[in-house]
Amino acid sequence: MPVDHGPDDSPLVQGPGKPKVYQGSWVQAFNEAGYSVCGIDQQGLGFSEGARSLRCYVEAFDDYIRDVVELRR
Repeated sequence: MPVDHGPDDSPLVQGPGKPKVYQGSWVQAFNEAGYSVCGIDQQGLGFSEGARSLRCYVEAFDDYIRDVVELRR
């Protein structure tokens, strides 16, 4: 599935089920202030499968924590 990109060619996503809009967004404001913005496709949301192939389901909240720690690396 194609992914929209911001002016620095970084992927641009603004939440599940919401249109990807850069112009006038909080992402644009952060970029203009000199900050980069990144996000994560959490388990069971977006394009990720949840545990047991269920949407919006995870075995343990710690799974979300591990995913965020991996993103940080």
